[in-house]
Amino acid sequence: MEACECGGSEEENAIRKKRGAEGGGQRYDDIIGLPRHVSQIRPQMPRSVRAAQFAPFAALAGFEEAVREAEEAFVRSQSQA
Repeated sequence: MEACECGGSEEENAIRKKRGAEGGGQRYDDIIGLPRHVSQIRPQMPRSVRAAQFAPFAALAGFEEAVREAEEAFVRSQSQA
C-alpha cells in the first residue's frame, strides 16, 4: 500500500479509502482512535499566540467613537431647542 500525497500512514490511507467506498463516511468510529497529525517540519505554535488568532477584534475601527459623537451632538441639539 502506498502513502498518499497528504502524508498519511498506510493505515490512515486504508481507512480513508474504505470510508470513501462506504458512501462518504457518515460515522467517525473508524477514525476516532487515530492519533492526530503532528508536523515534522513546523514547530508547534505556543498557546498564547494561537489563542490570539481567535480573539475578538474591532471590525469597524472607530465606530463606537463615531456613535458617541453623534449621540452627543444630538443631545446638544435637543437641549438647545
